[in-house]
Amino acid sequence: MNIIVQGDIDCRHMRPVSVNAMYAGTYSRRRTLTKAAREWKEYVAEVVAYELGKGRVRCQDKPVEFGVMLRFTFPDDWRKRDASNYDKAILDALTGIVWEDDSQVIGPHLPKPEKGEGWNVYIKIWEVE
Repeated sequence: MNIIVQGDIDCRHMRPVSVNAMYAGTYSRRRTLTKAAREWKEYVAEVVAYELGKGRVRCQDKPVEFGVMLRFTFPDDWRKRDASNYDKAILDALTGIVWEDDSQVIGPHLPKPEKGEGWNVYIKIWEVE
């Protein structure tokens, strides 16, 4: 397995965006990204691009499939959270950085979220042979 990126996305200063909060309607009936979603996607792209800059493989233009595992840790509070609502913003942010199109992604694999002290996202991306 050729691991492309593996590690934590530090969420102490920026909370992950749920798919439920990603889009806002406009007067022209087009959906646009909310400010929070744009900032989160830029942050994820920056973190992963930095990791890729450490000598790892860059965006593939050949047809390669990728496996993705995202493990979320949520604050230990009364709210129920669905991890699958948070993966879309991360996958979208990595388009053009790790893969050309998110149709190349198999999965993602989302283990059951854990409760912890705060927000955390662990990401692991590998090439599928």
